[in-house]
Amino acid sequence: ANAFPNKNIKGAQCFYNDSSYESKLLSDYIQKRLNECLKNDRISMGIKNKYILDNVIYPIVLIEVGFLSNKDDANNLSNPDYQKMIAYIIGNSIIDFLNE
Repeated sequence: ANAFPNKNIKGAQCFYNDSSYESKLLSDYIQKRLNECLKNDRISMGIKNKYILDNVIYPIVLIEVGFLSNKDDANNLSNPDYQKMIAYIIGNSIIDFLNE
């Protein structure tokens, strides 16, 4: 999960290694699905110099599923049904991406 000093910032967000075209495609795909299902308006963002994203040979996406600093996101993230929904969205997004 994410956190930010501005407590009004909320929503799930995907990050990718911006030197990997495949990671960007996957990240954009997952972000689009999260936005559609969660009425989210975040954008997928490329980042550099993050060990977990820079040192892999396969496409990789870091998904931060909400902002713990936002009351609504924090409440949602503590709800098991919401957690299952997020997992379902992410899992199906990956499957659909791979099938395209």
